[in-house]
Amino acid sequence: MIEVGPFILATERLAAILLIGAFLGFASIVGRRSGAPAGDLAWAAILAGVIAARLTYVAIHYEAFLPEPWTILAVWQGGFTPWAGVLAGIAFILIARKGSRPAIVLAGGAAFLFLVYMITGNVLERRQQVPFPAGITVETLQGTEVDLGTLNGQPFVINLWASWCGPCRREMPMLIDVAASASVLVLMINQGETAEQATRFLEREDLPADMILLDPDQRLAAGLGSRALPITVFVDARGNIRKRHVGEISRAALLEGVESIEQATE
Repeated sequence: MIEVGPFILATERLAAILLIGAFLGFASIVGRRSGAPAGDLAWAAILAGVIAARLTYVAIHYEAFLPEPWTILAVWQGGFTPWAGVLAGIAFILIARKGSRPAIVLAGGAAFLFLVYMITGNVLERRQQVPFPAGITVETLQGTEVDLGTLNGQPFVINLWASWCGPCRREMPMLIDVAASASVLVLMINQGETAEQATRFLEREDLPADMILLDPDQRLAAGLGSRALPITVFVDARGNIRKRHVGEISRAALLEGVESIEQATE
């Protein structure tokens, strides 16, 4: 992930942005060599691909969107199906230019860049799968110490948040709702604030405190290698981080992550 102060950008999102830029550059080259403008076609194909990728993701995870249908529009949370977007973009290019040679070349470039994206994504995903930091102790709102090492042997989810963090506040009600019925333990660990600050926020938002813990020294954030918020990590029963979600998380992504660590345990 890329961090600038409290702001974060997931590495896979950065990779997608860079590859889209590379596609636009390739389209410019194809246009110059063929004498047929390809820039507008490339932008239209990207738009068609983004829409198709989002709609496919929503269709696959439709049950997660039913409680809050408006989150279909919350694209900043992530939630796209890349292969659907690429297929839609390629189809758009070929249909719009009726299978002309420049269109075939441009479609081939899109397919190649998608392959690069998938390989990059697999490498990044494997790099994220590291042991959960050992020796981290946090506190309950009442001041009782909790050794996170006691969670070893079971899959669990940890979300790092703070009351000053806007995305944290937006996702908190959904996280608590999922935690109440999830098949794995979901803990929300406050970073750098006092019990009074966290409690005041929970009371103001009328949220329960059952799954809330405190990490006043932000040792867990340091152990995970990031102090930007929010971050949600999914840990399997072997104590390995299987997945990280940086930034605000959607219900669909949360449930998908829970399923991934359950399957890793089987």
